[in-house]
Amino acid sequence: METSLYEITRGPDDQIGCKCILHRRTKQLSNTIIFVSPKLASHWRQIIPLVPEVKPYTESVEITEEKGKGQGLRLLKDVKKGELVLAERAISITGEVEGTGGTMVLQKEVVDWLTPDRRAQIDSMHGSTHVEKLRLNVIGEDIMLLNGDTFEEHQIAYLGHLISRINHSCASAANLTVQFNTFNFMIEAFAKRDLECGAFLSFAYYSGSDSKKRRETIKQQWGFTCTCTVCASE
Repeated sequence: METSLYEITRGPDDQIGCKCILHRRTKQLSNTIIFVSPKLASHWRQIIPLVPEVKPYTESVEITEEKGKGQGLRLLKDVKKGELVLAERAISITGEVEGTGGTMVLQKEVVDWLTPDRRAQIDSMHGSTHVEKLRLNVIGEDIMLLNGDTFEEHQIAYLGHLISRINHSCASAANLTVQFNTFNFMIEAFAKRDLECGAFLSFAYYSGSDSKKRRETIKQQWGFTCTCTVCASE
């Protein structure tokens, strides 16, 4: 597959300042858009070509309606604790953007850059507009990236066709852990305990010991009141 790299520098903006957009289309990162700040552009440009080719693993899940929660992801087979349940390429990755406002401004450009099949994946997500779909379905995470001889912490946000459809349960009630693999750039989900075929999958969108703050944050950011077993017992 032909390799192409596009860089676009945004003009000054009151919310997010000047940003770079990296779009890499290779065999390894086909149809993934990567947005990073200018100070990290050269670093990401160096590590992206090193990403190994890894086949996504999506055969054990399906998208279906989950009662009272809209779309969800359901298991198609039994899995053991610690087993990989799902691994997929991100639709987009945003790094080092100051605040959620800046993240959304850049993330919404995803729709214009994507191939028709990827755009259709976003269109089918929860939300009435593209901006709302991105706000409600993007996942945030702190990751460690090697820069020279040292590891540095970076904040990223990513959107996945399947991962972003998994519904929320607070940490102790959730049955998955979700992480961004910095070696192969896959979004991965692992079982927190043994799960049976037909189980609906969940992970914690936001975690914290302060139950009031946790519920308020979930309501404000994702627009729903959590009714998981943890919140119901508090």
